[in-house]
Amino acid sequence: MPSPLEGSPETELPDLTDHSSNTDRSQQPAIGLLAMARAAQAAVQVERETQTSLTDKRTPSMGTGIERNESGTLSPGSWDMRQSRVSDSEPKPEWPRRRAQHLSIGTIIAEHINNVLPTHLIYVPESKVLGRAAMQKSVQATIEKKVHDARNAGGVPENPKEYSYVVTDFVNDALAYAIFSHRWLDDGEPTFQDVTKPSRRRRLFAAGGAGLLKLSSFCAVAHAQGFDWAWSDTCCIDKTSSAELDEAIRSMFRWYRNAKLCIVHLADSLSREDMARDAWFTRGWTLQELLAPRRMKFYNKHWEPLTEGYDDKDTVPEGGLREILSDITEIPDREIKYFSASVDNFQQKMFWASKRRTTRVEDTAYSLIGIFNVSLMTAYGEGERAFYRLQVAIMEKTNTIDLFVWNGFCSYDHSLMARSPECFADPDLHVPRLLPWNIYVDDAGKQRMFQLGGFPARGGTSFTLTNVGLRIDLVLFDIYTDTPPPDSDFECRWKPGEFRADCIVWQPEYDDGRLPSPDETFTAYRTPDGPRSGPNSNLAFGLRPYTLGILDYEWGEANGQPGFLLDSLSRVSNARVDGCHRQTPLEYGLEDLRQLVVTTMKDCLYTAVILQDSGKPVAERRRLVRVANSAILRVRRPENGWGARAETVFML
Repeated sequence: MPSPLEGSPETELPDLTDHSSNTDRSQQPAIGLLAMARAAQAAVQVERETQTSLTDKRTPSMGTGIERNESGTLSPGSWDMRQSRVSDSEPKPEWPRRRAQHLSIGTIIAEHINNVLPTHLIYVPESKVLGRAAMQKSVQATIEKKVHDARNAGGVPENPKEYSYVVTDFVNDALAYAIFSHRWLDDGEPTFQDVTKPSRRRRLFAAGGAGLLKLSSFCAVAHAQGFDWAWSDTCCIDKTSSAELDEAIRSMFRWYRNAKLCIVHLADSLSREDMARDAWFTRGWTLQELLAPRRMKFYNKHWEPLTEGYDDKDTVPEGGLREILSDITEIPDREIKYFSASVDNFQQKMFWASKRRTTRVEDTAYSLIGIFNVSLMTAYGEGERAFYRLQVAIMEKTNTIDLFVWNGFCSYDHSLMARSPECFADPDLHVPRLLPWNIYVDDAGKQRMFQLGGFPARGGTSFTLTNVGLRIDLVLFDIYTDTPPPDSDFECRWKPGEFRADCIVWQPEYDDGRLPSPDETFTAYRTPDGPRSGPNSNLAFGLRPYTLGILDYEWGEANGQPGFLLDSLSRVSNARVDGCHRQTPLEYGLEDLRQLVVTTMKDCLYTAVILQDSGKPVAERRRLVRVANSAILRVRRPENGWGARAETVFML
């Protein structure tokens, strides 16, 4: 880039002589600046003369196409564009192609260790806990040799990205580790400081104890399984560092997923028959320690393997324990083997967690971060608010109304959110699809299967947490009742009632078919025009006002499109019929599907909550709260439809 003081060849440099009439005191700083400017001017002049002399020495074969006069300046019209072009007969210069550079082996190793592996690992042969820098130092020479040998054998690709993959595979092999899953002792577990500080390490080994024996047994089993590296949550996390503790909690699921083997110690079991009573299946953190690993081995209290198989996540005929684990935890055996972390199947995962306990109440939420694949900052001391923040983080990634379908105590931060996973202990609370994924209909004596994955979902299409409450769309009915809302699961039936309106009768459902007694029935009256005035008003009869909110209504029908669901069947052009993808509207079996929708909507039980008005409306929107300790209700849809549009409200 030319100097700012450098002009064109035709331009004279400016005169920097000071002609001002300032006093001597004011001229002193200017003299220094002028001297610097004159020196720069002289340097530019010398550089210009040097360039001129070099240009004069060029030979005509250089083909510059530039002519200069005796003063060294360009002659007018001396630039000929045709002369500047390279002749077709002359060979065109070949510019070297820029190639992507390979990252150094050390850089690839460091990136992988810092982003994938735990902060510390136990180096089993020397019984030492090493940090990430020490891990890299211990394996880098071995990996460099492997890369060198592979390159000589032609096994290292030239593509930089593929080259990084090859080096990363070598790192994974060199730092393959086993991970520990167990129930913590009340006292005596070796800490990070116990195993890293020499003085405390000597005292630890001199005193012994159950914690050290358990850790040593784990390392011995890991080494017997062929691993030089191991990880235990007791001594591989520096809990005095809040940053490291936060990283460990938020990365725990990934560390268990990346481990080559998870070794489980069942301290209360001797055989498979004892497993159901082991405390390991009741702890909160062990849920992700069961779901995340790809391979597991279970050991009893004496460190004897419970199976002889390679992977205890295999089925029993294959030498594993998958069916036994499924029976104990009520987790489908496929989820145990092939679990995928996401916000899908929210109700089901919360049901799994509802049976488990943690010592710290915050860990109830933190232990589920990896299972739902959300990000959540840890803040010990916040108490039950941690579970509320977990639900908010899940809400940001899904629009399922299962978040609001629970029984029990509400969160202190929001009436529509649960206080703990225990609120989801009822496995039947989830909101089912109106139609199953696969539907079989008869078409001219032939069974055809329809896969309706694109069928519209139930409930509102979105909800948002704002500074004035949770903005959500609900089908609302103002009702009046002389009894508090029921505190257990009841079915609501619409029947003709008093005051020329409909009433809702809450009836408990019994599997044996018997009818409820009168004191088990609760009645609420629905008045389309609101509460009546005068001596025959609802309030005069002692009826209390509530609002019935339908969560899983059919969106189209509740928004002024009564034929929405039926018409949508005609638009399911991407359904799979008999396993074949169809790009045209369904032609056969469509009437059967329509009839199935009508019947399903008639017999379906919808999910409702009892609400109360709270505070002044915001932007003409009602502000509501869920009635404390009220249970989820099952509502049958009126035969003539809901008769009301979905209304946007703010829930507090």
